[in-house]
Amino acid sequence: MTSAIGRKINRRGAAPGFTLIEMIVVMALLTIIALISAPSLSRFFRGNEVLDEARQFLALTRYARAQAVSTGLPMVFWVDSRQQQYGLRPQLGYELETDENIGFDLPEDIEIVLYPVNADKDGMIFFLFDANGGIDAQNVKLLRFQRENGADSEDGVIIVQSLLRPEFEIVDEDDANLSYYIQ
Repeated sequence: MTSAIGRKINRRGAAPGFTLIEMIVVMALLTIIALISAPSLSRFFRGNEVLDEARQFLALTRYARAQAVSTGLPMVFWVDSRQQQYGLRPQLGYELETDENIGFDLPEDIEIVLYPVNADKDGMIFFLFDANGGIDAQNVKLLRFQRENGADSEDGVIIVQSLLRPEFEIVDEDDANLSYYIQ
């Protein structure tokens, strides 16, 4: 039977729709799919956290270089491997008008590993960005952001000092000749 507006109606006079049982079956299927995909999604987001921290590190190195060139003052980019912090400040003896030091703490489960390890007695290394845009990186050519204790090694992100430009860049472990950087 057809109503005056063209919709089909059943014998009881109600428009067709989903029954409660059909809705429960669909919700059960969606729940099963969510449970199956949850571990993959959690690994995806954990990996992104390491990559995001590495990208923030790179952004700060580029900012350090830009500050050194624009202000004409040498800028010190520091990494404290014991406290798991890194940051930026003017070289000792120089002052910026704003006199702001920038520093970041790593999340508790992420660490920076330096290759070769040549930190001072306090676990500190320094990269000096001079006023002409060059880098004096104390022979640290490679840094790895990873989960603490090397857990989930596929989550690691490698940052190397570029061979062609005075900056750092993210490289793929499989594609890069990392033996050059670790020497």
